[in-house]
Amino acid sequence: WEQVQELELNHQQLRKLQDLDNLLNLRRASFCNNELAKIEGLDRCVLLEELSLEDNRIHKLENLHNLVLLTKLDLGKNRITRIEGLETLTRLAQ
Repeated sequence: WEQVQELELNHQQLRKLQDLDNLLNLRRASFCNNELAKIEGLDRCVLLEELSLEDNRIHKLENLHNLVLLTKLDLGKNRITRIEGLETLTRLAQ
């Protein structure tokens, strides 16, 4: 798992992100078109540069503060009503 740099789990009916702790070299991840209600389980993926969470059920932007290398964050087609913890994402361009 340590060698994995890209992960795509789109259209999998995921309700929760979990068991990603060993993906320490993950650079790009896509979890689009699922049933995720929260952003969680990515705390140890600190090398993540691109994260796609489009078309889920996310209400609140949270738990992203450790992802300081993030340059692209796709959250379209969600139900976001609250944003917090984006101060550390200074490289975010999209």
